[in-house]
Amino acid sequence: MTPVNTDVKLVHGKDSKGKSKYYVYVRCQVEGALPAQKDEVPLEGSMTDSLTEKESADAHLKHLLHSARAVVRVFQCQNTPKVPTSIAK
Repeated sequence: MTPVNTDVKLVHGKDSKGKSKYYVYVRCQVEGALPAQKDEVPLEGSMTDSLTEKESADAHLKHLLHSARAVVRVFQCQNTPKVPTSIAK
């Protein structure tokens, strides 16, 4: 697990078949939802690499972060989660 900030965390590893799996979790309070939603992580993105297996985990996670930023915009998260463009080293 790679915590990015209080709004975003990344997880990656291998599944039972040995394929690389990548996940992004984002806190997102949407308009009209119960107030407690701001403390939950309702947005989850996942990716399984069954094509390349050559790119680094960072490259795959960067793709997931890009997707997460797009979803945050579409859902208009009221808590304005900070989804970075890449993983800080």
